[in-house]
Amino acid sequence: MKTLYIIRHAQSSPIISDVSDFDRPLNKRWELDAEMIWKRLNKKNIYPDIIYSSSAKRAKQTCQQICKEIKYPWENTIYKQKIYDNHINWIDFYLWFIMEIINTYNEVFLIWHNNVWSELASYLLWQDIGILPTCWVITISFNIESWNEVWYSNGKLWFFISPKTED
Repeated sequence: MKTLYIIRHAQSSPIISDVSDFDRPLNKRWELDAEMIWKRLNKKNIYPDIIYSSSAKRAKQTCQQICKEIKYPWENTIYKQKIYDNHINWIDFYLWFIMEIINTYNEVFLIWHNNVWSELASYLLWQDIGILPTCWVITISFNIESWNEVWYSNGKLWFFISPKTED
C-alpha cells in the first residue's frame, strides 16, 4: 500500500509588484488555517516517510509549519525547483515524478501548487475533484507494491482535510 498526501500550500500574499511569484510569502491569515490542518494530521497519527516540496517560498513556509507540528525534521525535506516550474506536459511530468519515488517510502507528502494538484488528483482518482483550495490535504491510497505502478484512475480517495472540516 502506498499513500500520497497532496498538500496545497497555505494562502499566499497578494501579488506584489517588486516580488516575484516564486518569492511570494504566505499571508498573515495562513497560520491559523495551517495550524488546524497540521494538528488534524497529527491527531490521525500521520507521519510521512518523506516530504517533497516546491522550492517556492510559500511552499517552503507551509512545509516548515507542517514539520514543526508533526515533529518531522524539516531538513529531511526534498525541495525541487522543477515542482514549481511550468512544464509543457505537466501531468506526465508529475506522474513520472511520483513513479520515481523510492519504494521504501510508503507515506509521501507532496507540497505543491494548484492547478496541477487538482488536475493530477482528478486523474489519479478518475473523478473531478474541482479546484483544491489553499491549505487542503487530499489523501490518495494505492493498492500497489511499487510507486511505478501509479497510473490514471488506480488511486482511491482516503480522506481530505480542509481548514473547515471537522474531526
